[in-house]
Amino acid sequence: MERTLSAADIAQGNNLDVMLSVEGIQAGGIVETIPDGFTFAGTDHPADRYGISGQKVLFSVIGENEIAYRVQARTVGTWTFSGAWDDAVSMTNGTIPESQVMVSQPYWGGSGGGGATNSAATPTTGTGESRVIQIEGEEITGMIVSGAGLPENLSVSCHYVDLPATIPTVPGEVYRYYNLTIPALNGSIEGVVIRFSVPMDWVKNQTFSAAGVSLYRYADGWTSLNTTLTGTVNSSYTFEAESPGCSIFAISGKEPDKAAAASVQTTQPTPAATPKAQVTSVAGAVAEDNETAENSLIPLVGGLAVVVIVIGAGAWYLYRGRGTEKEE
Repeated sequence: MERTLSAADIAQGNNLDVMLSVEGIQAGGIVETIPDGFTFAGTDHPADRYGISGQKVLFSVIGENEIAYRVQARTVGTWTFSGAWDDAVSMTNGTIPESQVMVSQPYWGGSGGGGATNSAATPTTGTGESRVIQIEGEEITGMIVSGAGLPENLSVSCHYVDLPATIPTVPGEVYRYYNLTIPALNGSIEGVVIRFSVPMDWVKNQTFSAAGVSLYRYADGWTSLNTTLTGTVNSSYTFEAESPGCSIFAISGKEPDKAAAASVQTTQPTPAATPKAQVTSVAGAVAEDNETAENSLIPLVGGLAVVVIVIGAGAWYLYRGRGTEKEE
């Protein structure tokens, strides 16, 4: 059982397509838990064979090899999809591996749901274009570069630097300094969005929270860039910052009120929600609910129509009840 997402990184407000591979289940059920940062946007599955309860969607499966549905990204952050399946014929069940997606702010009003590795935002000003660049193995994980005459194979050089003696230290508690350059650039840059992360453990040992972290750019002095906390991933906080171009940068942090006094423009959207406890199986939900409910379901398993009733009505009801019980 697998889940495939149409993108790993989309802009807020865009749709995400989700495909479930269910080959091998003759009759059963699937419960998908949609993260709080998304809302259900529709499915081609028959209307009488799926139901919605809060952030959970129950699909009845009768011989399908795949089920597709759509969701819309509502909140910036890093979000996790989870799910469970139950085969009513073989009496087996299990969970679907989690899938993670990052929702970013639509800085330039781009459209579409493509991932960061193969899509580019569209600037709302100027006549240029944009390129999305992934950076591997660094706290600075990627850039969106907008400008005129940018080559298709645009690349970025990013490495740590020791601050030269001629440059003053950055305000606040510095995490690290970086030098970002774009070699062999024939065109012109109108602006960049820089994606970066810092370990949660580093923030935990400071006097400020993640909301106090900013990206600074040096150009005849340090300038605090407009920085947004976008979520969490792999025990790190993730951020995006807007910059007019490349230069020497620093990740640094202050108490939020002190940062504001220094004109630090750091905003924090609704943080990535911890996924609610997922339901592990339809059969398990029936068994654990109560003995009366369990006994009432046993005589019903005798034909395909009855299986549909069990899955489409009873299982969804018990699943919803068990999900509510766990959340409490």
